Amino acid sequence: PLRPDGSVIAVKPVQTSGTLSPGSNAGFDVVVAGADGSLQEASGLTWELLAIEHDWQWYHFDGRWRYEPVERTRRIASGSLDVTSGGPAQITMPVEWGTHRLILKSADGAMETAHTFAVGYGVGAPDAPDTMTVTLDHDAVEPGDTLNVHLAPRFTGKVTVAIIGNGVRAMRTVDAGPDGTSVGFTVEEAWGTGAYAVALAHRPLDANAKRLPGRAIGLKWFSVGRAGKTLSVAMDVPAQTRPAQPFDVPVRIAGMPAGEKVYLTLAAVDVGILNLTRFESPDPVEAILGQTRLSADIRDLYGNLIDGMQASAGRLRSGGDEAPPLLGASPPEQEPLALFSGIVTADEGGRATVRFELPAFDGTVRLMAVAWSANRLGSASADIIVRDPVVVSLTAPRFLAINDQSSVAVSIDNVDGPGGAYELSLSTSGPLETAAAGTETLALSQSDRIERVIPVTATGVGRAEVSLTLTGPAGEITRAIAFPVSPASPLVERYVVENLKPGATLTLTRDLVDGLIPETASVSVSASPLASTLRGFDPVGLVKALDVYPYACSEQLVSRTLPLLALDALSSGYALGTDKEIGDRIERTIARVLSRQSSTGGFGLWNAGDDSLWLNAFVTDFLTRARERGHNVPVSVLTAALDRLRNGLVNGIRYESDSGAGLAYAAYVLARNGRPVGNDVRYVADTKISEFTEPLARGHIAAALTMFGDSARAATVFNAALDSLEQESEDRSRDDFGTRLRDSAAILTLLLESKSDQVAIERARMELARAWEGRIYTSTQEKAWLLAAADGLRREAESWRFSVDGAPASGQLALQVTAEELAARASEIGNTGDKPANLAVTVAGHPVEPLPESFNGYKIERGLYTLDGEAVDPADVRRNDRLVVVVRVTEEEAQSARVLVVDHLPAGFEAENPKLVEGSSLEGLPWLELGVETSHVAFGDSKVVAAFNRSSGQSAYFDVAYIVRAVRPGKYAYPAATVEDMYRPDRYGRTAFMTMTVAE
Repeated sequence: PLRPDGSVIAVKPVQTSGTLSPGSNAGFDVVVAGADGSLQEASGLTWELLAIEHDWQWYHFDGRWRYEPVERTRRIASGSLDVTSGGPAQITMPVEWGTHRLILKSADGAMETAHTFAVGYGVGAPDAPDTMTVTLDHDAVEPGDTLNVHLAPRFTGKVTVAIIGNGVRAMRTVDAGPDGTSVGFTVEEAWGTGAYAVALAHRPLDANAKRLPGRAIGLKWFSVGRAGKTLSVAMDVPAQTRPAQPFDVPVRIAGMPAGEKVYLTLAAVDVGILNLTRFESPDPVEAILGQTRLSADIRDLYGNLIDGMQASAGRLRSGGDEAPPLLGASPPEQEPLALFSGIVTADEGGRATVRFELPAFDGTVRLMAVAWSANRLGSASADIIVRDPVVVSLTAPRFLAINDQSSVAVSIDNVDGPGGAYELSLSTSGPLETAAAGTETLALSQSDRIERVIPVTATGVGRAEVSLTLTGPAGEITRAIAFPVSPASPLVERYVVENLKPGATLTLTRDLVDGLIPETASVSVSASPLASTLRGFDPVGLVKALDVYPYACSEQLVSRTLPLLALDALSSGYALGTDKEIGDRIERTIARVLSRQSSTGGFGLWNAGDDSLWLNAFVTDFLTRARERGHNVPVSVLTAALDRLRNGLVNGIRYESDSGAGLAYAAYVLARNGRPVGNDVRYVADTKISEFTEPLARGHIAAALTMFGDSARAATVFNAALDSLEQESEDRSRDDFGTRLRDSAAILTLLLESKSDQVAIERARMELARAWEGRIYTSTQEKAWLLAAADGLRREAESWRFSVDGAPASGQLALQVTAEELAARASEIGNTGDKPANLAVTVAGHPVEPLPESFNGYKIERGLYTLDGEAVDPADVRRNDRLVVVVRVTEEEAQSARVLVVDHLPAGFEAENPKLVEGSSLEGLPWLELGVETSHVAFGDSKVVAAFNRSSGQSAYFDVAYIVRAVRPGKYAYPAATVEDMYRPDRYGRTAFMTMTVAE
């Protein structure tokens, strides 16, 4: 705002916006105010009321007809008035349709002000000559009312006026010109909840003026019968309340229909969250009874005629539909507040009281009420301030690593509390220590603000919390802030294999987890029939590894969740939660992959725009199996996905593009869902199977044949799949995320599901053992299908008997023990059956000592630089420094691969801009190799993730660069940056662990 040097004339409308109608009187309060805001006397002020009319001036330029808007004014009324310092003077005048401007001037001309307003609904000059102004005397009418539509075309001609709702409800044609005319319609109940008044003006051909025919269009929406369909909702709440206490919200509902029950919901949400997501308060009246899209199409040849005369076709202009960014501000510092009442029934008088338990919170809360009955709707919202008289806030790091030294900021602001002596008590809990713990006395006067910086040190892994209590004349105020403390080293696994003979016992002791951080360490033990084929195979360890896998492309999401579908048949030793918790996780995965489904029915790897036939089939296979297990998969979604697969199968995608893998998988999933693709599958089996070079592609064709009852062909094609496995000697980059191990496990799974002959099953187990030999790392695909194969063999373990710490157990063994449990006592597993059992023991956890750098197939390096390109020592960084983090990846030999680069941030850094540096945007670092396009980028609090689809023809090295800011002084762990081939995880690279210091 600008503060004037001298006096000004101020004008304020008496009526509310949008309430003036043609022929009514408009009123305005007028005062003269000095620079300090005080009212002053003035005599001889003059005023005039102008009608504003818009027109367009056509001109020919550069071979084209163009136009520019022209504004004209016409005086309607004028007068003079005197004002006093005692209060406003008032002027009134009659008004007509359209836009008006009121101008006031002082007698000496030193002061002047103007106010523009509209009369009628729909007034507003469209910025194009092919539209016309349509205004209504009311924008809300009831059945039986008369609706007057005022038309003001720019030329004289015929105007057709139609009322269009769910169809054309009424139509009239009248003569009209620039002076305008009005048309009246009697409102009918059949018009629905609202309709458009649409006017089309026609101008005939004028040969003498060499002017083609013309037309102009205008429209305005109005509501019908809204008063009889709405409820009036009000909330009696104070402007301010205190946190950390119960808060009652009385709600009053008026307009309740007789005999109808009225229900309501009430939400209380932090306004900061609403602003962050740009969430608007719910308005069911507008959503259900409000303006809808025009249901009619209007077509003519007018645009063609204009084109023929080298003019520019008219265009109706309206607001765009581009969605705003999701985040409109930085995330809030304190825990978000979002409370919901559920459905509440109002009493017969339309009253209800909702109680919320407010947490410790300082800020503005928006109350949003929605009420409804069988035939009416209503809503209301109100903002209230929630805070104590003395506002206490804590600001902490978003996370810390073990041994990090940082700080927590404490702010105490006596906004409107009494002054005096206050006692401040500070404590920590969890893996956090501070020398400032204890109690001190503060002298806090009114409006005083005190800042403290509390040094803290992270001592372990878990949830750290700082708690503060301020006691004094304003009462007792308690605040707490929590954040995670994580290990700075990556997860490692160690494996032990034990052949447990009948009567023998295996003892698990605490020395198994030596060298690992206790809070992260666990030991899993399993006995599976597949372990007789795969030495060291541990299904419990694989499930746990999938559970903690941190990345989530669509393939990884499905691979992590697919084994959960079978957990109801296994032991509870997987320690993944209750059946309901596992079911909820499956439902969340379904929802997440459905968010990546495109309008064509396909599924993208990271978003809806990058689907492939094999991935579509894999996701649809998962959805099919989930639906078979009773999970909620919408029929429309599954139908769209199956249609996409059918199109891919029928439309002749070339087999050479993916060796038939996608086509074969699509045929299998379609067959599993009962789609009629039997002839296609038989044709492929008889004439094209040699072109399906991937073993699993042949396995999918064979399994599809089994579903159509063609066992003979299925056996032949399964043998062809096993032949292909025998010929595979090493892994290579593939479009179907596959390897020899994945294909072997999946083919064994398909053989077991198809109830194939035992000879083929044993042959598949032999090929699986050959692919497993020497394996240390497995991909998400391999883990998922190994677990599926293990599930198919579980009946072989029905006669197995064990004892676990003295308790009997039968069938497959699945056990997980934490380091804390082993510290309390050793765990014993005995073989009480009559057959030997191969036990696989997997020890997993984060090591106490950082791991050294390691490279196998990839070399990865990380450096810090100034924006000018100078190298920066991590031990010499100052607060608010802006730095460029550069991660360089070098391959021993460029190969096709899906590569994932992950750079872990220290707690003292925050990514300044959630995007990678592109091209040559940093002149100080011209050597950066930034031309490689990413398939996915994600910025989190603690890491930056970038995925790349690499090909053998690319450069052997590439760079990832982004800008960070040093935000919090302290000494921090700087975890390693890593790179891996997601589907050949034995190809990886890891930098060395570092520490960094941020000085003030």
